[in-house]
Amino acid sequence: MSARSPLVVLVTDVLHSRGGHRPIRMQVPVDFGIEFSRVAPGHDLDIDLTVSRVSGGLMVRGTLSGVMSHTCARCLKEWEEDFEIEVAELFGEDTAAEEDAYQIDHDEIDLEPMLRDAVLLSVPLVPSCGEDCDGLGRSDETDLNSTSGASTSPFAVLKELLPDSPNE
Repeated sequence: MSARSPLVVLVTDVLHSRGGHRPIRMQVPVDFGIEFSRVAPGHDLDIDLTVSRVSGGLMVRGTLSGVMSHTCARCLKEWEEDFEIEVAELFGEDTAAEEDAYQIDHDEIDLEPMLRDAVLLSVPLVPSCGEDCDGLGRSDETDLNSTSGASTSPFAVLKELLPDSPNE
């Protein structure tokens, strides 16, 4: 783990005290996302956590909040919305534990994998701008949600590059 990352936290004080706990509050830029959803560029992830000593390791609880940027999988419309996620994860002391368990490494915990997992598991795999979204037309890629019938597809300009295009 790199101590230069703000998401790597030294927890010596909590580990070596009985019933110890410590708040962790920070705002950090992150690049967490999947194909159609991600933490909005230019917006930080707000982290409000408490690290507590428990039997077998450390319990990390709290909330993550920020702004999520989505692209509708049907019509390609983009929008942003606020999100807030509750997290509660155990970081184990046993180095022989499961490979995918969060570990304490030399009195440090790396919060990035836990935070990434929490954010990515909270986003829809196929975001939609609404139940009534009609998507794009198959042949002319017009936005079927639009009443004007004008093309709003970001790919509509590619039609001009076709050899049989009337614009040549």
